[in-house]
Amino acid sequence: MRSLQTLTSNQFLKHYLDRFDFTEYVNGSTRLKLTQSAMAAIPVLLPPLAEQWRIVAKINALMARVNAARERLTQVPTLLERLRLESSG
Repeated sequence: MRSLQTLTSNQFLKHYLDRFDFTEYVNGSTRLKLTQSAMAAIPVLLPPLAEQWRIVAKINALMARVNAARERLTQVPTLLERLRLESSG
């Protein structure tokens, strides 16, 4: 699916489709299939391009904060061990 650059930001479209629930648009029991006609029926709500860029910037900023928090969380066991050693020593 190609994005018309004057109507939509590719990044906005990616974020939109990443969160879209395709359940009612796919068929098949063992292997789900999304046909071109079903894909054409998917509603894509497009705010003005400037608003899309603002939304993408906000999502990217929030994801950077999430990633930083995850990184800090990986350091918690080491910090707890240090505190345990300091309090017992």
